[in-house]
Amino acid sequence: MAAISQAAKGLVSGLFGDGGITKLIDSVTTTKEEKAKLNNELLQIQNQFEVQLRDHLLEMKKLELEEHKAFLADTADARQSNSKIQESQTASWLAKNVAYLLDLFIFTVWGAMTVYLILMMLNFVKADKGADVSGVLGVYSGITAIAMTVLNFHRGTSRGSEEKQKQISSLMNK
Repeated sequence: MAAISQAAKGLVSGLFGDGGITKLIDSVTTTKEEKAKLNNELLQIQNQFEVQLRDHLLEMKKLELEEHKAFLADTADARQSNSKIQESQTASWLAKNVAYLLDLFIFTVWGAMTVYLILMMLNFVKADKGADVSGVLGVYSGITAIAMTVLNFHRGTSRGSEEKQKQISSLMNK
């Protein structure tokens, strides 16, 4: 909250400060009373602007928090759904293993591409002299990223998962 207020004051002081509207007031006023009146109006506008800006920033933070809670709730629901399928007595073999089959497919494609690229670099696989392999390398990098995500999912640290689950639970209970 203090950071939001400080950001709002910094923005307002930059707009209404010595280099901004105050300089304009000095150049268009002729009497002290006129200048004091305009400065008072400016101060009121500045205060209203600060309050509105702070309210908008606070509302944005609330919306960001709600979005994060919704994301965590979706993650928790997906985990719960997956565990219910695994524990079910009536679920088919395919229902229980489709995620693992997809993982196996991803690693098979990744492994095949790795072997192909290594064989091509060692000149065991003949490639055209002017062949452009940038497309193959682009696909390979994408498959590598997906394979690493799968690997992190299955072999990630249990402590990190435990901390995430605690955070999800605490946010869900609020």
